[in-house]
Amino acid sequence: MTDIDPAEPTIDAPRQNRLSWIWLVPLLVVCVAGWVVYQSYVDRGVNVEIFFSQGKGIQAGKTLIRYKDVTVGTVESLRLSESLNGVVASALLDRRLEPYLGDTTDFWIVTANISGTTFRGLDTLLSGAYIEMDWSAEPTTKQRRFEGLLDPPLTPPSAAGSHFLLRSEDGKSLQVGSPVMYRGLQIGQVERRSLDESYQLIEYRLFIDAPYDGLINNGTRFYDISGVSLALTSEGLELELESLETLAIGGVTFFTPKISSTAELDSERVFTLFNNRNAAEESQFEGVGATHYFFSAEFTGGVEGLEAGAPIVWQGVRLGTVLEIELDLGSQPDTSRQIVVLDLQPGRVGREDVNQEEALADFALWIKQGMRAEIVTSNILTGSKRIQFVDRPDAPPAELDMDAVPYPRIPTIASEFGAVTQSVTQLSASLAELPYDELVRSAINLMNSVSALAGSADTRALPGSLNSAVASVEALVGEMQSTVARGEVALAGLTPESPLYVELLRTTRELQEAAQSVRELATLLEENPNALITGRR
Repeated sequence: MTDIDPAEPTIDAPRQNRLSWIWLVPLLVVCVAGWVVYQSYVDRGVNVEIFFSQGKGIQAGKTLIRYKDVTVGTVESLRLSESLNGVVASALLDRRLEPYLGDTTDFWIVTANISGTTFRGLDTLLSGAYIEMDWSAEPTTKQRRFEGLLDPPLTPPSAAGSHFLLRSEDGKSLQVGSPVMYRGLQIGQVERRSLDESYQLIEYRLFIDAPYDGLINNGTRFYDISGVSLALTSEGLELELESLETLAIGGVTFFTPKISSTAELDSERVFTLFNNRNAAEESQFEGVGATHYFFSAEFTGGVEGLEAGAPIVWQGVRLGTVLEIELDLGSQPDTSRQIVVLDLQPGRVGREDVNQEEALADFALWIKQGMRAEIVTSNILTGSKRIQFVDRPDAPPAELDMDAVPYPRIPTIASEFGAVTQSVTQLSASLAELPYDELVRSAINLMNSVSALAGSADTRALPGSLNSAVASVEALVGEMQSTVARGEVALAGLTPESPLYVELLRTTRELQEAAQSVRELATLLEENPNALITGRR
């Protein structure tokens, strides 16, 4: 028997996929749920908490949060703080604001408010209060809890510009909201007014808009322009009024001296607020770094009206200030003298870099060329005086006295005002010495004689009646000529440009004309006594 191995049939089993398409359904459900959760998270926004010392119109679910007048959030709840010293508003903000929530972000409540001449938040009278937010820059520290302000800042944090700190001894004029003016244009405002750390000075925090903040450097001077400034100075009556706005709520302005126009601004610089422009200008030549050279001048006449602080002027430009006046009685009663200490500041004439040796050499040369110091009147109304340097090439030779005490001495000359006063006094004395009573009696006798002549038929007695009158007239002529001579002496001590010279010259000429007329009358009566009746022929 033959063994035959029959071929066993093989069956190929079909392949089966282990992952069925049915599993895609739950995966898709999970993805959709995640997307919904994400969208819900994004749509919900960012939760923040804002602390306020008062609620001031905030309502949960109603009070909006705005940025640049666009609603970006809503207050969801309002509760008292744990310490009960304020309220905490929980708010939900637009998720897009998350990168800007940090240490540079500010929140404040907006309600109807009037500050100075500015009206804010009037729309809240109908819509209710809302919370405004802003930031000055992208924050360096992220945070979700903030301390809000009850009142809106005068300048939004994002405004372009710079803050400056001023100090003053009093706070009577400026207030929060007072404008910062520059050449009649408002470029900023006062944001804050408070006491400094020592409680001795008033601090003002100013904000100046860009690009005007670039005008400020370390040499800038700020001064008050509040109200009306009325001052009676040695130069006369000064009246300053910036605008009606500054008259009502005050104001501040500034200038930058040319000598400090390139000085860089120190970030910690604290400026002084001066009372007026004159004080601000004078501050350039005071304090540390200002150049001062001291001289003295000796005056033997009176210095009434000259006080410490009076200006020293040369060719119309202020060169310095009278520092003090010392009286030296001397050994004899008639030897007293006044020593005036002069504080000269070369920076006033653009020579702040001159040293002491150069200053002494310059003055020594100028004095040899005829420069002298004199006292002149600054204001006739107040009687105030000042020191003036004048050029007198024909003056007697003099030199700068380097050995004088307390400082090198500048030679002086008698002031023109003193000479004028003496001449006027002599003229007044001469006029007072005239025999007015005798002249009046002579005139009366003359008139009586003329009346008797006119009523008498015997005119041959007329020459004898007029002899005494003619003699009196001649005496009057002599007195008038003497007065005229004294007037001419007074004129010699005056300059032709002075008003007193013009008035005195006019009076002298009138006296000369009157004397000439009286002389002609005397001559006429002496030659022709009948002229009073018949007239000149």
